[in-house]
Amino acid sequence: MTMQKVVQDSSGIVGLFNVEQAVQNIYLAMHAIQHRGQDGVGVAVSNGENVVCKKGLGLLSENLKQDTLNSLAGDIAIGQLRMATKNDSQLENVQPIMVRSHQRYFAVVSSGMVTNAVSLRTKLENEGLIFQGTSDSELLAHLIQLNPGSFEEKITLISVALFPKLLSIISANADSKEYPIDLVDSTSIGAYGKTILDFIQHLPR
Repeated sequence: MTMQKVVQDSSGIVGLFNVEQAVQNIYLAMHAIQHRGQDGVGVAVSNGENVVCKKGLGLLSENLKQDTLNSLAGDIAIGQLRMATKNDSQLENVQPIMVRSHQRYFAVVSSGMVTNAVSLRTKLENEGLIFQGTSDSELLAHLIQLNPGSFEEKITLISVALFPKLLSIISANADSKEYPIDLVDSTSIGAYGKTILDFIQHLPR
């Protein structure tokens, strides 16, 4: 079956860094933008060492009860409210995408679209990689892991690929030509550049 790319232009994303009771606060923020997605919800919380991810299909209030929130401790959190595209309501595509690697646990959330996702995915599958769903975030998670170096260096390299204007700021020698990423609108995403730099600089060593 030939995989076709469907435009995903509606979702809500929230991120908090260095905020006490991050999951309680991110719940309130996500509640305020529930209109951005009613088909799925997910949140990942970290205390700087571990990452825990909870997600499900449906509304925020249906998936994140108070007892669940109470069990998620940490001052870093990201979450997504998903508006599913046609014929795509599978749980595997609800974000965050959780990764457990030997270097670090991490979670990925993205919005917008990687326009060459199908060709990149095909290339990676031909190289033996396995995908659970069809989201761009899962693709980005694989691309992060494919980069060489420490976890911080992997994040730096993928950031350079996503935000070319940061190339001279982050690394003068970064090379992501083997897996080039095409974005629908790199300008709109460029605003997140400083946030990424701050996040990289404050990652636990």
